[in-house]
Amino acid sequence: MEDEPLFTTSVLQMEVVHYLHTQHPESETLSTRFLGLDGVSVADLTRTDVEEASALLRDYPHVGIGGRDATVLAAMQRYDVSQLWTHDSGLKRMADELEWLDVTDPVEEPGQ
Repeated sequence: MEDEPLFTTSVLQMEVVHYLHTQHPESETLSTRFLGLDGVSVADLTRTDVEEASALLRDYPHVGIGGRDATVLAAMQRYDVSQLWTHDSGLKRMADELEWLDVTDPVEEPGQ
């Protein structure tokens, strides 16, 4: 995995920075290191992403994802990124709905 590029969204970056700010005494140093990581593609949230995310929420209300998760999926689609690593149960259920989405749970034990 170290050789693979990392894809994230500006919204998720902000989540990490907020978490560090509220949970760690060295948040400024850690945030600067995190935001300066090499090999990271960051997708800004666009109006098209919001429209696509709205469609995902409308089309898959039974899956249990929220707006932030829907915007991540929309940005992934725009950038042609199919591999998602998450422990989020709603996003894992979306893999059953979206043919292009491949979800890996990094916390789950192998074989589960």
